[in-house]
Amino acid sequence: MPNKKKPSVAQDDPVRITLRLPQKFSDDIVWLADHYGITQKELFDQFVEDLRFYEKEGLLGTRNKLDHGAPKKRETQGGIRKAQVVSRQAYRTFNSYSKRFGISRDNLVVVVVTLKRVMAEDELKNTVPKHKEALKMLEDFRDQAESVGSELWQLLGAYDPIARRFQDVISVLDILQGDISSEIEGGQSIKTYGH
Repeated sequence: MPNKKKPSVAQDDPVRITLRLPQKFSDDIVWLADHYGITQKELFDQFVEDLRFYEKEGLLGTRNKLDHGAPKKRETQGGIRKAQVVSRQAYRTFNSYSKRFGISRDNLVVVVVTLKRVMAEDELKNTVPKHKEALKMLEDFRDQAESVGSELWQLLGAYDPIARRFQDVISVLDILQGDISSEIEGGQSIKTYGH
């Protein structure tokens, strides 16, 4: 029987790192986590995948490409200190890329945050018009559902399971409409499931 080693607890434990970032990039990290509906730790795990993709696409090919979007050292020195919890994998990956490309970890974070924010905003520009149209369709459908719900209550009574479950359907529509409105107004991403 093969001996399957379990990873040690220390390998899975999160790590607290200190970043010195301009306030804008610290705010962008918060915005991105909110936008994707994930924790900042999970966002840094996504950054690991992003780094690999950027390298594969040649966006991290030379120091000049990295330095182009990153603030100069004197700009990050004036930044705020941000304690950030990341996975060990994210910690190791950022340190590895930092050494390989000769750029500080702080500046590497700035580059990744900048690219991720640009892509998220671009994604929003493409989806928001369609989601506005979908919201209008759902509002019309919601009005029809309310009418059907009233008829079911009259036919079956308020305590009938069909009438009550149909009210749950209307509640789900209300939640979805609220989520779409939040995305349109504030850029918050719509979760696949959830309330």
